[in-house]
Amino acid sequence: WADAASLELMEDLIMDRENQNLMVVGLYRSDEVQEASSLAQTIRSFRDNSYKGIFSMTEIPIGPIELTGVDGMITDLLSLDSSASTMALAEVCHRRTRGNAFFVLAFLRMLKDKGYLEYNLGGMKWV
Repeated sequence: WADAASLELMEDLIMDRENQNLMVVGLYRSDEVQEASSLAQTIRSFRDNSYKGIFSMTEIPIGPIELTGVDGMITDLLSLDSSASTMALAEVCHRRTRGNAFFVLAFLRMLKDKGYLEYNLGGMKWV
């Protein structure tokens, strides 16, 4: 979420022609923004001004990560060379998180905190 003052400040900074080298990266969950919210109104204003050529705006919709992507995340996080040993865990993570990267990380953290995933110092690997 963003409060009205923050959105207004962001809009002022972006619309200021003297900020030609300013780059703003904004992230939001489109399924959680209500059409009448201040954020939705600000996004519409940015789109309108971008169409008018006042500044350039690029929107990149990002969907859920596929199973192979979740498996790749797990392989990287656990510092493994191969995903052969992680696919079962990836399937559980993907099913539980629906491919949301933030939730995948939170789910893995929860597994670690509960002792289901731990680092074996003797074997120098996650088990």
